[in-house]
Amino acid sequence: MLSRRGRCLWAAIPVFVLTGTRIGHAEPVVVDDFESGVGKWILNDTGKAAGKGRATLCNLVPTFPGCTEGGGKGAALLTYLVAPEGWATASIRIRGQEWQEAGAQGLSFWLKGDGSPNTVQIVLSAFGDDGSEWSFSVTVPLSDATWHRVELPLSQFKGGGYSVLDKLADVRLLQIAKANATTPVFLWIDEIRAETVVK
Repeated sequence: MLSRRGRCLWAAIPVFVLTGTRIGHAEPVVVDDFESGVGKWILNDTGKAAGKGRATLCNLVPTFPGCTEGGGKGAALLTYLVAPEGWATASIRIRGQEWQEAGAQGLSFWLKGDGSPNTVQIVLSAFGDDGSEWSFSVTVPLSDATWHRVELPLSQFKGGGYSVLDKLADVRLLQIAKANATTPVFLWIDEIRAETVVK
């Protein structure tokens, strides 16, 4: 994936997610509920990073209805094309300082996978005032083809010898990333939130 200066950041340590640690839902910070579409998101990929125009390896479109359990009317469908030596990301700008001030301890969202062995990475990217950059990721499976809630403690997001909690105030992007796809990838996502309580 790209840093804000156009460099590829793909050194984050993948951590497979288990949802045994329950995250509470007190005063969450809503990242996106997709009720107004997908206009806040930015698509990037290997070709766009090389100056070859818009991203073509991934696509994000609004879909209706959304996740019934999530309570919203809209969701998003994210797809990745086959790219054995490429990568693609869908990114949304966030304010890590706001998460820190709210006491965020986890990230939650509703997800419906394509039922395949495929995975995607959920990435939190941080940028320091001195130009330093960090990428923290967790790997999420897409094997469950029904709507289900994914709850990720922020302590699981690791990269470069740090936890994202060490750099939370500097986090600027949330990304859904896929690299080296050997088959098409499909996922539906809804109600992305930063949660403030981990039980």
